[in-house]
Amino acid sequence: MFKENLEKEVSEFLKQCTGCGKCMKACPLPESDQMLIRSLNYATYKKSLPTAKTIEFAQKCIQCGACNIECPANCHREKMMLWLKTRLSNSLPKGYKNALKYKGSRLSFFQKIGRYFALKKLEPVAGELKKHVDKKDFKETPLLFYLGDSIYSPSLAQHKLIAIAEYMNKDFEILAGYKYSNGIQHYYAGLLDEADKMHDVLYDAVLKVNPATVVTITGEDYEAMKHLQKHWGLNFILKTATEWLLDNVNKLNLKGEKQKVTFHDSCILGRKENKKALPRELLDKVCTIVDIPQDKGLCLCCGFLRGEHEPDSLQRMQTKKLEQVKTKNMSVECINCWNKLAPAAEQKNIKLTDVISLVYSALEEEIKEEQAKEAEQIREEDMEE
Repeated sequence: MFKENLEKEVSEFLKQCTGCGKCMKACPLPESDQMLIRSLNYATYKKSLPTAKTIEFAQKCIQCGACNIECPANCHREKMMLWLKTRLSNSLPKGYKNALKYKGSRLSFFQKIGRYFALKKLEPVAGELKKHVDKKDFKETPLLFYLGDSIYSPSLAQHKLIAIAEYMNKDFEILAGYKYSNGIQHYYAGLLDEADKMHDVLYDAVLKVNPATVVTITGEDYEAMKHLQKHWGLNFILKTATEWLLDNVNKLNLKGEKQKVTFHDSCILGRKENKKALPRELLDKVCTIVDIPQDKGLCLCCGFLRGEHEPDSLQRMQTKKLEQVKTKNMSVECINCWNKLAPAAEQKNIKLTDVISLVYSALEEEIKEEQAKEAEQIREEDMEE
């Protein structure tokens, strides 16, 4: 399904492209200065193998979408690059292959064994949410939190979001684990058939829950659910965690000092989905926001895709970005951004947090009081029995 739809779109984009080169000027990759549009277009639609230079550029493309904004012909160079990647999917860099091999449900026996031992190390991070990992049985409920493999995020934002939902007495279900990975990394790598298979699994799980609303904590998870809506016909309201918190903000008694926080926009949520205003609206209630200057060298990207096979390049990109941070604190909306930026931020002595955690901090005292009351009530009931 992905491949058929993408091929049709790219065919039209190639016809529309005027070869002006504005997409390459917008691209944050330094290699873009050396790329010719006609070479990229030729490589995209011809069956012959692209040049080594074109292959290298395609593999380095981080699918950030900066190119799309600048195109006067409304072409999506990002999707054209993705179609080129489908032709190169058999020559993925080793680091990228390693990042993908344990995700999804249709794994080989040895992949399953490898994933088992890899995830054993991450179990402490999942904590109390471990019971939701890769589960098969779901209850029907109006609210679904799709955490995917972000259930293992060291940010712990996943725990805080669920704590806020419990504090508000929401009835919800959780879809999480590597079995329910979003498939977007596979998609951006050009492995469209694998992404399709992973979305089949997601479709079956979401169908069991039959939610009215699905809430995500990463841009990639949001994209996956959006695909289910568009191509699989699932009818639910899709929200980022930020949107969901904003919907319920009047029910939350947010407190705390309004410290200065530099905010990093997610490529997917900020640029592609045009949701830049929403996290700012929410954060304005708990902190004072400072924006990162947006220029060609910085882009909006955390380097999520690039870091899998080019750690040195990722470090350079992040170092340049973090040099622009003039506050002690930095926040992100997408938890994948947190996962990628955290090591570099720590080296720069920048405290990296996320939107969910900042909201949770403003509620933490009340949440802990509620949890203590519930624990005391349970103890009293046990004693009576």
